[in-house]
Amino acid sequence: MSDFYGEPGRVDLESSVRLLAPKEAYLLFNIANDIKSMTRESAAEVFYLEAIRLGVNDAYLNLGFLYEDMGRFEMALEMHLEAHVRGDIKGAFAAGQLLERMDRLPEARELYSHAISMPETPLRLARVLRRLGEDERAWSVICEGREASWEAAVEYVQDSRTSLDEGVELLERHATQGHLDVAVTLADLYEQDGRDSDAERTLRDAVARGDVYAMTNLGIFLEERGAVRESLALWERSSKLGDDLASRLLVEHGEK
Repeated sequence: MSDFYGEPGRVDLESSVRLLAPKEAYLLFNIANDIKSMTRESAAEVFYLEAIRLGVNDAYLNLGFLYEDMGRFEMALEMHLEAHVRGDIKGAFAAGQLLERMDRLPEARELYSHAISMPETPLRLARVLRRLGEDERAWSVICEGREASWEAAVEYVQDSRTSLDEGVELLERHATQGHLDVAVTLADLYEQDGRDSDAERTLRDAVARGDVYAMTNLGIFLEERGAVRESLALWERSSKLGDDLASRLLVEHGEK
């Protein structure tokens, strides 16, 4: 979505405003007064609609996200679908997500299928297919997407049909490609394979990058090996960062 709401978007907004002709200075004053009297969502809507009227196709998708934030889901769906019709694959994906949340699963399946080339799609399409009772097709989607999508790869290696060696090799490829979110699952596979030093290294590297879930899992790994003090410190940090599992572990160990 656009940075309209936050300070990062302020610089861009100021630059855009300065591009207006000097003769429109008093008009800017009036616009500022109008915006002040509106909610920020309705103000953004005005600008997105005008951008659409002037032929900015990218505005359809962002207006759809804005309508989602406003709880106007049918309007959001209309904008996402329009973005899709105009060639924006992200519109199909966003429409699929919204339709899934609305429990309109056959429609979600269709829209996700149009966005299958996006790495975020295979896992979500498979989830919808399972809910529709199409388990074999769901598995095919995961298999086909496992190299391009780290999420599909994680799903693939957690299935009993995947060997441990194949799972490790697949997630190592994703880690090498910079898909750092595979760290916790990869560390678990290493541990299953008796490669504890690799598991600990993988988790510590992820913690150094700020991965909260790796922080909690490193704590579990160390606690099982008697390093309780470090485990508690890790769980304390990840709990403060919002990980519920870490909070539960602290309670179990009498720390909260």
